[in-house]
Parts: sequence; C-alpha cells; structure tokens
Amino acid sequence: AVLAPLGRLAPGDPVATARAWFDELRLEQPLAAGLREAGLDEGGAWGASSRVRLLLDLPRPTTVGGRSKPEVARRLVTAWLDRSSVRGALGVNRYEGVEWFSRERWRELLDWALLLDLVDPGVTDAKRGEAVVLALAEAGERSGWRIDRLQELLARRGRPASGGRASPSEPASPRRTSARSHRP
Repeated sequence: AVLAPLGRLAPGDPVATARAWFDELRLEQPLAAGLREAGLDEGGAWGASSRVRLLLDLPRPTTVGGRSKPEVARRLVTAWLDRSSVRGALGVNRYEGVEWFSRERWRELLDWALLLDLVDPGVTDAKRGEAVVLALAEAGERSGWRIDRLQELLARRGRPASGGRASPSEPASPRRTSARSHRP
C-alpha cells in the first residue's frame, strides 16, 4: 500500500517500476531490519519483507483485464502460474506427475489480491474483483487443489454446467466458501 504507489512517480508501467525500484534499491534487507526492530523475529521479518516484494507486482483481478468474470479469473490464474515467485507462494509442487497447490496459500493469495484492490486508489471497480476472488475460492475447492483441474474448471466457465459438478472425477464443493475464510 505504501511502496506500490511510488511506481506512479515515473512514466511507464507503475507496477514494474515499483518492483524494479524495490529490487534496485535493495529494500528487502532494510525492510526486514525495520520489521525486526518493530518486534518480529528474524524469520518473520524476512518472510514479511519477501511477501512485500511478491505483492508489489502480484497480478490482481483489476490488473489482468478481461470482459467477463470467467475471463478475468482465467487470466488471473494464468498470470499467477506464469510467475515462479507466485508459484512458490502458492506452494505448487509435483507429486506422481500431478501439480498441486496449497489450499491455505491459495486462500491467502486471493485475500491479498482482494485487499490490494480495495486499498488501491486507482481501482474503480473493486466489487468486480471481489466476485472474481469468490469464484476462484470456489474453483480452488472444486479442483481438489490440482492445477490441471483448476485450469479445466476455469476453461469451462461460461459454458453450460454439467449437473453442478466440474466433472465426474472432481469432488463437488461441500459448500460455498468466502475467500476471507481460511478454514473449511
């Protein structure tokens, strides 16, 4: 919320500028030091500083473009999976030939994307972003935390539903969940 607007001081892409300045000025270390002085332990301070770096250029529902909610959701997930830093933040891992992601980290990243849209003064339609985040929270649940199933679900959005389930091999969502809730 504080560092990202600095990118607007220069012409061009403000997100890329803010991230570049954060890296060029090596702000991660002094930020971690300041957080340690504020009472965080070493690991917590470095974790928070790394999180700030990630969030500076995190694609959000309002930054990926798209005309419909399903299109925005697909673009957002594609943008996240195209970034190694976001894949790491999501805990993406491969087991028995399948890529999985962490439920808790997924929900946390959705929360951050929504929060950043809400505090960004340049965002005029945060409600649309909230709808996308809620849809992605549900899609994460329905995917069983598999990347391939998540992408299949998002590819089918906007097409006629097949009996309320994503596919016969996918678990049905037990209930609609809020993106802000981190518990089942």
